[in-house]
Amino acid sequence: MYFVFTGIALLLGFARELIVASKFGLSHELDVYVAVIGFHLFLGVQVGNSLESTFVSKVAKLGGAHHISENFIASFYSLLIINAFMAVFLFVFSKDLIAAIFPSFSAHQQDLSIKIMRYLIITIMFANIAGLMRGGLNAMRDFAPGFMSGSVISLSSIVSVFFFADKIGIDSLIFGFVIGNFLVLIFFATRFLRHGEMFNNLNNANLRTYKPKMFYIWGATAIVLVGECFYQAAAMTERSFASTLKVGTISSFFYATALIMVPLSLIVMPLTTVLFPRMAEAFHRNKQEGIRLLKSTGIMLFLFAIILVLLVSIFADPIIELVYVRGRFSPHDAHRTAAVLSILVFSLPFLSVTRLFTYSFYSISDYRSPVYGHFIHWLLLLLLGVYFVPILGARGLAISSVLSVVLSTTFMFVLLIRRLRHV
Repeated sequence: MYFVFTGIALLLGFARELIVASKFGLSHELDVYVAVIGFHLFLGVQVGNSLESTFVSKVAKLGGAHHISENFIASFYSLLIINAFMAVFLFVFSKDLIAAIFPSFSAHQQDLSIKIMRYLIITIMFANIAGLMRGGLNAMRDFAPGFMSGSVISLSSIVSVFFFADKIGIDSLIFGFVIGNFLVLIFFATRFLRHGEMFNNLNNANLRTYKPKMFYIWGATAIVLVGECFYQAAAMTERSFASTLKVGTISSFFYATALIMVPLSLIVMPLTTVLFPRMAEAFHRNKQEGIRLLKSTGIMLFLFAIILVLLVSIFADPIIELVYVRGRFSPHDAHRTAAVLSILVFSLPFLSVTRLFTYSFYSISDYRSPVYGHFIHWLLLLLLGVYFVPILGARGLAISSVLSVVLSTTFMFVLLIRRLRHV
């Protein structure tokens, strides 16, 4: 069922990318949108994912709807407070952040970036609240809403761009994205409230074993977020390098990465999401049981990804032409994007196991080791990009991206083996 939901989300995501490519091509407006959306990916999606991960890793071991309900309510109140401070900060300092990260943007691009960023403040708050709700639902083994949320956002974006792009340009993509995130939040809240037994347990004094503090999960979440900060820093660094190259480079990396995300979204994310609560319980009961889950799943994912690498690296040009060439997306745009894809795809086997390694660390209550991996990834991308980008341009940036992923994932693997020996 979850693979079906993910497949639908991928189809709608492809439809969204196709209509965006048709309407905007490799334009400077899309460059701006792709660059600035990174703030939502970190402060919204990544914060939400961090809350989900730490909530599941801590609560899944406790068992019982009463523990889930107690910890969710406490965490929700704390999240509202943090959201308020974050919204004020982003609104006040949006201009300074854009100027610091994307100094190569023209005055028009910087003005557009500030406008987009201020629209995204509301989607950031929607996304991290939805992430906490997703953690509660996953702890109750209700995974369906998380897999359906991408479909809602894609469908909203498709409708908005299709009907309004010719009239209001890139704003149609922004409005569709905002509305989609709002609908996801409403969907999650409705699904969450259907689990009425969770909240009924709050009134049962016999089930109250303790009263969690408001910031119960934020210690672990803060550590996870440091890692996500380095992860997003790597993404923003890649876009910052791309912004120094010819117009459309950011967009070409965006389209190539979207294709690489297909197997990750269809196979890796559903499998690891469903496996995570089981893995946390397995490591809690018996280390060897958790290691068996890790080993069997990791080998399968890695070998599957190698097969895809061989296919995509050979047929990158026809794949891009088949998928994207229409409207404003020209054959020349396809050739540029295929050149990037044929290199970036070599990171796929390592990306396919990175999430599994991270969940393994979380399952043994080690939230620091993934931070080291994300830091190494960002640092390597920065150093390699400084060397390769001036020499090879977009190809040099793609090579830097692949090497940073390969080396940082290898580092995480070695660290995980050493950590498991001492559990």
